[in-house]
Formats: sequence, C-alpha cells, structure tokens
Amino acid sequence: MKNSILRRIVSFDIFQMGRTALPKNFLLLLIVFVCSLAPESNCFGQTNPNQAANQANRRAAQAQKQAANQAQHTQQQRAMLTQKYNMDMAQIQQYETLQKVCTDKIAAINKTPGLSKKERYQKIGDCRKEFQASVEKMLTPQQLSAMKANDTNSNANAGAVGPIVKSYNKEYYAIRSNKGMTPAARTEAFAQLDKTYESRLAAIVGNVQARRIMKRQVSDHNANTIAAKKYNLAYTDAQKYNGLGNATKFRQNKLDSTTMTRKDRVGKQDLVKAQQDAKVKTLLGDSRFNLWHRDHSSTVDQRLKSSYGFSDQQVAQYKDLQNQQAVAILKIRQGKGTAAEKQASMAQARAETDQKVRQMLTPEQYGKMTADRHKAQTGPRRKTIDAHTVKPTPKAAQTAAANTGH
Repeated sequence: MKNSILRRIVSFDIFQMGRTALPKNFLLLLIVFVCSLAPESNCFGQTNPNQAANQANRRAAQAQKQAANQAQHTQQQRAMLTQKYNMDMAQIQQYETLQKVCTDKIAAINKTPGLSKKERYQKIGDCRKEFQASVEKMLTPQQLSAMKANDTNSNANAGAVGPIVKSYNKEYYAIRSNKGMTPAARTEAFAQLDKTYESRLAAIVGNVQARRIMKRQVSDHNANTIAAKKYNLAYTDAQKYNGLGNATKFRQNKLDSTTMTRKDRVGKQDLVKAQQDAKVKTLLGDSRFNLWHRDHSSTVDQRLKSSYGFSDQQVAQYKDLQNQQAVAILKIRQGKGTAAEKQASMAQARAETDQKVRQMLTPEQYGKMTADRHKAQTGPRRKTIDAHTVKPTPKAAQTAAANTGH
C-alpha cells in the first residue's frame, strides 16, 4: 500500500510545480506521513519486522524439536534401565545425574587446549571409569550381575560383527566378478545378499544398527564401482583408492582438532596431501594420475557450477575477481600502516570484490552463496578449528611483526 502511494506521489504533477509554491521540507514531511500510514511495511529500506518474527519462530521450533528428541531419548533410556536391570525411579534419577556429570567433564576435557591425543583419551577414560564405579556402588548385587553380563554380551557381539561384514564383502565381490550373470540377475543377487546379512546382523546388534552397517557397506561398494569405472581400475584397486581417500580425510580432520598454530596446521595438511598424491600416483600410474589430478584441480569449478549454477563465463569472472582480491590484500599486508588501518583496508577490498561478484550473479545465485558462506564461517567445523588454534600472545605477535618488517 505504502509503495503504491509513494509511486503516485512521485508521478503527481505536484513535483512539476515551482519550488516557491511549496513550504520548505514539505516533500519530506509528506513522505513521513505516508510511511506512518503503513508502519508494518518496509519503509526507507528498513528490514521487514516480520523477518525477525519468523527467525524467532524458527529458533523456537528448533528448540522445541531438540527438547522433544531429548525427552524421547530419556524415555527410551529409562525403559532400558528398567527392563534390563530392574532399576526403580530413584536409581534411574541417580544414574542420570552421574551420567550428566561425566558428560560435562568429557566436554570440558575436549575443550581444554594443550592436551595431546593420548592425554585427552587418558582423561576421558578415567572419567568413564569413575562413572562406572559410581554406578556400580548404587546397584544391588543382582543388578550389578545383570549389567556385567550385558557388557560381556555386548563385547562378544561387537567382535562378531567384523567377521560377518568380511564374509558379506567376500560374497559381494564373488557376485560382482561373475561375468556369466545378467545385470538383472546380479541386481537380484545383491538385493538378496543385503537382506540375508542384514538379518544376521540384526540378530546380534539390533535392527537399527544392522541397517546402519549395511547402508555403510552399500555406500562403500557404490564408491568403489564408480572409481573402478572412472579410472579403469580393478575392483580391488578401487577399494585401495577409496581407502587412501578416507585415510587422508581422517588425518585432515584429526589435524583440525589438534592444538597448533594455523601456520603449522596448514604445513602438516600440505604434507598429508603430498603423501596422498604419491600413493595415488603409484596406484594409478602416470596417465590415470594426470586424469585424477585434473579432476581434483577442477573441483572448485565443478562446485560453483553444481551448487550455484555458474556458467563457464561466470566461473572465469569469479576466479579472476578472487585473484585480484588476493593480490590487493597481499599488498595491504606488506604495506605500511597500523594493524587497524590494514584491517579496514582489507575489509574495504573484500567489500568491493563482493559488490562486483553481486553484479555478475543473479539474485538467487548470490543469495545462496552468501548463505553458504555465512554457514561456513559460523558452523561447527569453523568453531572446532578456531577453538584449537593457538592464538599468539601480544608479545609474540609484536616479535613476529618486527621480524617480518610489518
């Protein structure tokens, strides 16, 4: 309503009248009056107040969902404690109190900087032993016997899963290697194999865990099949190839959770990547390694196209703008000025680049990219890296600046 009224005012012949015929500031007063007619609308470019309400509603819905999940988990745990160990409500409440204390201690240990992996695991293990000892003290002899028997069965079941999965993989490979089977027959054989082994696993670990294990196996086999076809590998070599990739990801994630400076972390991650490249080259050979390297070098281009619908021209323009920004920021870092002045100059350079990126993209592309960027800067992975990054002391920072001439 307000916008339509403003457009009518703008198009009205009143603006064609002489300025002397109107009181001073008449137009400003008129626009303010029109905006006051519809205070709920977007006036002078301000954010719609409904947006804040929608965000509050989403947060409330998310909190309600988390509370419902927590209540369901608590109910299931209480039912399990009652069914397996015949605990009364007083014992259950005491168990939950001890469990929360242990959980809080483990969270504090994980947030403690300066601990090595061995020290962290040792402290967490001591915390769990303390929790187990406290629980055993509150149980009757019959309940304690039932709990120890359940632990023994759980360990035995965990040991039985490995051979079953190994047997499944062996039969899967036999079916896949059978050249005399038609594609339809092979698909049917795979389905029957999955069903048989899921039933065997369910008898040991339950239906939910069995489905989770089988889903992981199927995902791994699909990845192996894709790698074998893409790089013309034998299936066993495709397994080794994906194993190298998984091992590299594990080592990279492990480095993210260690306490070290950002410079040291980047150096170690580069070393891990170089080691992976050498092993992949040995496995694939020169020609296939070059294909693999080109695929991984074009990962950024593929992500821009698949995630945001970039055209080839947009990809080239975007990468050129990013390179220009990198050069500008490097010059600012190497130039003269205080830290505050450099930060302001770098922020200005990023803002200028962002404005150019916005002009070359559609509103949908820019909106999605901005949302993903915000998620990456505030998400759990970013928080984990920042939490384990050693911040230099002011004295160390001054020394480093003096050594580099900044």
